[in-house]
Amino acid sequence: MKQKRIMVIVPITEQSAQAFIPGFEQEIAPVLSADFSVEYVALEAGTTPFIQTRTAELWNSQQILLKAVQAEKAGYDGIFVNCFGEPAVESLKESVSIPVVGGFAPAVMNAMMVAHRFSIITVVESVVPMLGDLARQLDVANHVASIRHANLPVNQLHDTEKLKQSLLEQSSIAIEQQGAQAIILGCTGMLEVHDYLSHALSSKYQRYIPVVGPVGSAIGVLQNLINNQLKPSRLAYGEPTEVMPLYL
Repeated sequence: MKQKRIMVIVPITEQSAQAFIPGFEQEIAPVLSADFSVEYVALEAGTTPFIQTRTAELWNSQQILLKAVQAEKAGYDGIFVNCFGEPAVESLKESVSIPVVGGFAPAVMNAMMVAHRFSIITVVESVVPMLGDLARQLDVANHVASIRHANLPVNQLHDTEKLKQSLLEQSSIAIEQQGAQAIILGCTGMLEVHDYLSHALSSKYQRYIPVVGPVGSAIGVLQNLINNQLKPSRLAYGEPTEVMPLYL
């Protein structure tokens, strides 16, 4: 059986990325098929330790593009840009001929399979309008009950107890006041909290409430695209005509 290879691009600098990779491995392991392998790469330059603004997203995008083009040349079968905000993902679909996913679309697609309306709980307020833009671009805004934030920047997500408390509080508001029927964790750095939140919400409301993790969702969708030999449509994503920088 030929091993299919996934490249996970962690779109921050190497030093910052190393703290998250063990958690990513734990999130991916339950959904990774035996015929797939995953490798990780971070950026050589860019913002650190997170992307929480459009400016940071723009700053890091060229390095993300570089890593994606290199991954395709190295024979990888698919790419996951490991960020819920999906920096550079649409551009990558023009630039490579293998499937590419970010964190947002796969999580939303999963949520829509199990609920009519969902809320996203992200990290900080500056990310909320960015995710609203993605919802409109994907034409799913009518399914979004709300986009809330935990008031916890990415570099503080290691405080798992504080993160759990905030996620439960914000999810409860989304369910009770805004009509959410499922919750999406709105940052791929929200690690080791999925099972807690799922059990806590289902216990509190005495009914099962789906909690969607973006990392597992992305890997699941990407494996499906690879297995079904699907890649970006050249009617939707035309091949760029510009001359690429020589280092690509």
